[in-house]
Amino acid sequence: MENHISNEISESTEEDFELENLEKDLALIEAAMEKIDQEDLDAYEAIEAEISEK
Repeated sequence: MENHISNEISESTEEDFELENLEKDLALIEAAMEKIDQEDLDAYEAIEAEISEK
């Protein structure tokens, strides 16, 4: 039983970590799109480079 609870906590922690990473990626993508809308291609390219590093 204890092992089962430990596995659930481990899976939950891993899912939380993955969700946080997805949220950060989404924020970067949204920022890049905003820079395109503002026609700020230099800022877009900087964000694109950050995304590409991942």
